[in-house]
Amino acid sequence: GNDYAEYIFKSPICGTIAPGQIVGITADNKITDKWADAIMFSIKSTAPSFVGGDSWASNVGSRPSPKAGPAPTQPQRREDVVTQQPVPGANPPEFEDVVTEPGDTDEEWAEKQATYTAALAAHNIAVQQDVEAMAAFDAALEVERQKVDRIAIAGRVPVNVQGAQPGDYIVP
Repeated sequence: GNDYAEYIFKSPICGTIAPGQIVGITADNKITDKWADAIMFSIKSTAPSFVGGDSWASNVGSRPSPKAGPAPTQPQRREDVVTQQPVPGANPPEFEDVVTEPGDTDEEWAEKQATYTAALAAHNIAVQQDVEAMAAFDAALEVERQKVDRIAIAGRVPVNVQGAQPGDYIVP
C-alpha cells in the first residue's frame, strides 16, 4: 500500500465505487458519486498501508468466540494386564500368565463407547452452532461494510483518469 486511508460512510444514494475513482464528500462527511452534492473531493484507495476510522462495525459487536472446544478423544479399550509368575514347586522353574489387573468388561467398553458417541454428537452440534454464529456475524459485518469505503487521505494513490500527467491537478 502507498497511502493512508480512512473509512468514511457512504451517502445512502451512493453507488458502487471503483478503486482509484474520484469521489465527492458531502457537507455531512458522506461519500457521494453525485457531483452536485459534493463540497470536496478525494479518491477511493486502491491498497492502503493503514486504514483509520474502523469503528464502523461497532454496533455489530465483537466476533463470536468458538464454544465447541476440542473434539472428544476416542476411548481406548483397557486390556488385561498379564504378568508371568513362577509356578510353585516346579523344577525346572515354570511360569504361568496371571491377570494382575483386569481390563474392560464388554459392558464397561460399551458404556465408554456410548459416552464417547454422545460427547461427539454434542461436540458436533456445538461446532455447527459456532459455524452458524460466525456466518451470522460475518453477514451482519458485511451489511455494515457496504455502508463505508476506504478513502485516501494522504499518500500516493492511482487515479482512474486518462490523459493526465504526474503532477497535474485533477479538477472534477
